[in-house]
Amino acid sequence: MFNLRRIGLILAALGILVVAAVGFSTTRTVEAGYINTGDGNWVWINPLPQGNTLNSVSCTSPTFCKAVGDIGTILTYDSSGGWRGEPKSDTLFGLSAVSCPTATFCMAVGDYGKILAYDGTNWTTKTSGTSYNLATVNCPSISFCFAAGKDPNTFGAYITLRYNGSSWINENSGTVHPSNLNCVSTTFCLALTYEGLAGTFNGTTWADTSNINASDLKTVYCVSPTYCLAVGGGGGGASASKYNGSSWTNVTPGVNGPLNGVSCLSTTICYVVANSGYIFIYDGASWNFQSQTNSGGLSSISCSSVNNCFAVGGSGIIINYDGIRWKLQSNLDFSSPSINSPNFIFINGNCISPTFCMGSGENAHLFDGINLRTIKFGDGSHGAVAVNCTSVTFCIGVGESGRSWRWDGKKWNDLPDANPAKTFTAVNCLSTTFCVASANFPLTFYYFNGANWTSQNPGLNGFSNTISCLSPVVMR
Repeated sequence: MFNLRRIGLILAALGILVVAAVGFSTTRTVEAGYINTGDGNWVWINPLPQGNTLNSVSCTSPTFCKAVGDIGTILTYDSSGGWRGEPKSDTLFGLSAVSCPTATFCMAVGDYGKILAYDGTNWTTKTSGTSYNLATVNCPSISFCFAAGKDPNTFGAYITLRYNGSSWINENSGTVHPSNLNCVSTTFCLALTYEGLAGTFNGTTWADTSNINASDLKTVYCVSPTYCLAVGGGGGGASASKYNGSSWTNVTPGVNGPLNGVSCLSTTICYVVANSGYIFIYDGASWNFQSQTNSGGLSSISCSSVNNCFAVGGSGIIINYDGIRWKLQSNLDFSSPSINSPNFIFINGNCISPTFCMGSGENAHLFDGINLRTIKFGDGSHGAVAVNCTSVTFCIGVGESGRSWRWDGKKWNDLPDANPAKTFTAVNCLSTTFCVASANFPLTFYYFNGANWTSQNPGLNGFSNTISCLSPVVMR
């Protein structure tokens, strides 16, 4: 008997773009590992771990990270080596930022004053005392954090909060109204402000810094009180400024589009991600392009070492840098494809057991319950539009130009072409000697008898994208 988790993995492996409906309340009591899509009782099973936008990521080591995003999304990465959903957030409100100084302490903030605290096991709600949207949080220790935000409905209404180890209290930040901030310690924090300026905290009070126009800077990272890098941008392209402890220097790279996230390991190693999906390294003097993802814009990055960075962004994208290359992350084994390599394309397939699923696309994709591997259709010159299997040793794949293939348990073998002028749209098999495939314009059915295809035109002007056969004489 299939369980929901296994079915979710199988369907995701085959690229069937569906979500599973399981019961949960509006306070996000979802079956373990699944993330709400934001549409009632639906949860993500493809992409996995989920497809909501991720706004922030924080990593303390190569084996511990937290990421948060829209619809109260929380993900965790640990020593098991994969990302999984945490459906215990008691909110469907968006979460904008997360900060983890240790693996047993994290703070996440979001809309309507929502603050969640992680103790190494569970997330619990903390009283914020505000209904303002909180945009940023940073914790240099388990007993010291800052969070800040604003009222989206009232111009000039800002708030800054400080965590003292037990509760959040209102902080008097003077004229400094942080939109983003980063703390090196309890005695030094730097903030970018909603007014387009910057300010610093010295352990006691906040003060404005001079000599900067931060109107389009979005996020900042500080290595020390004498080295911070702030990045951002807008319609005019990217922007970046460097702080040396007393003044700012414009270090904007000549690239298009805004820079959204920055994480520095030293004054000579800062990784920066862009809305375009580009990834850059800033060495303190010059910018170097490193990689690009074609899967969506990147919003945040966190590096725990030169051999480990995670970046997150739109559509739930998560990518990892291992010191050599950037790789897409997934709960399934896709052989860690490079960001710059062609994406896997899944179209249609089926499962006959929890340990055998076959998917179509440019290549066939066989899921054995643990791993997913790629297999060529015939000589590999063409891909299949649809695949249907009756056993682990018999599947039929159909594709363009009337091409078809038979799976024998080890490889895909060419079959005689049905009609070079036709592109198949669907196939269904009841046995090794009875399969039906469809092609459109006009609608035509092809019957496979175990050796050859024969055609029948029903005289219909419609089209078919799926076929289900109840018996050799009943088809729908």
